[in-house]
Amino acid sequence: MGDWVSDLTSSLSSVFQQEDSIQRVAELIKNLGVCSAEDLKYVEANDLSAVLKPIEVRKVMDCIKQMTEDDSSSLLSSQIEEASTGEESFMSDNDDNFTGIHSTPKSTATRSPASVIAVRSQASPTTSESGSSPFVREDGSWHYSFDVPWSKIPSNTMKVLDAEKRPSAVERREIIRIVVAEILTVCKKPGKRHITEIARKMIDESFEESTVTKFRRILQYYQFVKTEPSSRAGTILGQAMAGGDATCAAVLMLLAHFNEQEDKMFLNVDDTAIATDLDTSKLPWTPCIVVCGNSPLTAKMFMVAVDQVIVNEQLPCFTKAFHMMFCSYYLHNIDYPVELAATMEFLQRINIKEFME
Repeated sequence: MGDWVSDLTSSLSSVFQQEDSIQRVAELIKNLGVCSAEDLKYVEANDLSAVLKPIEVRKVMDCIKQMTEDDSSSLLSSQIEEASTGEESFMSDNDDNFTGIHSTPKSTATRSPASVIAVRSQASPTTSESGSSPFVREDGSWHYSFDVPWSKIPSNTMKVLDAEKRPSAVERREIIRIVVAEILTVCKKPGKRHITEIARKMIDESFEESTVTKFRRILQYYQFVKTEPSSRAGTILGQAMAGGDATCAAVLMLLAHFNEQEDKMFLNVDDTAIATDLDTSKLPWTPCIVVCGNSPLTAKMFMVAVDQVIVNEQLPCFTKAFHMMFCSYYLHNIDYPVELAATMEFLQRINIKEFME
């Protein structure tokens, strides 16, 4: 019996009490042509409905979903554990020469870019007084400044990711091995919070790149459409071509295209303004972006407000500010304002897949 079958029967045992029921379901899935854990993602509820009762079908599909979703995360944990165990074994054999590992945080770090204290924690070959063994120094906030090693991931796998497709099991394991190896050069025993932050960063970076690519296509479309230079759209294009932020230009072009109000999405303040300086009564009640500068195309700092309250400040990138503003509508279950409805609906259609996943 293959490992995937053992994993499947173990998962099914959590929802089915009778052993014969578990074996019956496992046999049914194998008869569908499933030969590996990777094949489980192709199983559909309709494949089981002819044999199983509706509630049983839902239970089985939940088990399959959990198995396919847990595949990468469980492998990540096991890889880190194995690697850490290997390091422990190596260090125990060389206790006389090994100085030690320090992981006590020197300061409190937050996610705010302005307050993150980036302490490089990579292993550096320094010399102790008694020998030449390596000394690894670590800081508790290292995961915030960790750089995901995208450049080390095989080009074929990156093409799959760029096409927004799910990598194969082999490709996912290779990504995990590369990331784990990089993590272990920084921290020998990363905790759950470290891994969670790095996973979030990988998703954010991938999502941001996808968004930028799509918005550049929108901007390119408008560049080929005849636009009057003195018009609102022409002015935006001119600023974008002069070095303005492409993602922001695409959003502004959509607002111009649908003839909707910028001031319902953007509020300009002085480039040195901070959250406590703002007159929040002038902010719209719906999520919006506060632009620290004369134009969102050239501004270097942004804030995000919801219900006339600044919820994110000191955001150095328009794309991040846009993501937070857009997600705020979903997190707080807020309807799009009438003045932005067409633009927001369009943005939802091109980004909804990434947001929902």
